[in-house]
Amino acid sequence: VSESTKPTQPSSTLMFGMPSNTPPAAAAPPKPFSGFSFAAGPVVSAATPAIPDAPLNSSTTETGDEISKDETTKIEVVTNEEEEELYLCRAKYRKFIKTESIWKDFSAGKLRLCRHKTKKTHYLTLRNEYGSVQLNLAISKGMTFKKVPKKKIGSIQFVAVQDSAIGFESFVLVVRPDHLDKLHDTLEEMAK
Repeated sequence: VSESTKPTQPSSTLMFGMPSNTPPAAAAPPKPFSGFSFAAGPVVSAATPAIPDAPLNSSTTETGDEISKDETTKIEVVTNEEEEELYLCRAKYRKFIKTESIWKDFSAGKLRLCRHKTKKTHYLTLRNEYGSVQLNLAISKGMTFKKVPKKKIGSIQFVAVQDSAIGFESFVLVVRPDHLDKLHDTLEEMAK
């Protein structure tokens, strides 16, 4: 092979398809993130803001508006005008898990027994302290409720359909003994 047919190596590296006589620059380390600027200039400090020592129920706001200490934020309960509340108490529910053969404890909260005014259907709902529905069951005609009184706690056992794909499941409503009789009587009346 002759010298003229040997491929020649360029004496410089190629950059963007063009020869360059300068060596490639070392990559600069990335700048630390200092927040979004949105063309507002550099951020002076990226430190987290301090938590104020003021109590959460402070009597003044940032703008200086006065708030009385008696005024509290209240969550309004939205009620359905087409339903009638028959009974309300605090309860906890348990459900029998067939696959594990155990009674599993679920949420506690406000148990409401209601009747729809126009449809005349009955149902119970149990909501936790945040207002999320934890249990919502229809009470149909012919359902039976077994009252189990004890000294410190009482319960009512029954069978209902929570999920139509699963079918009938066993439930227990656990309440204080002073609510047990009235809750049982109201459930029995709803199932007539």
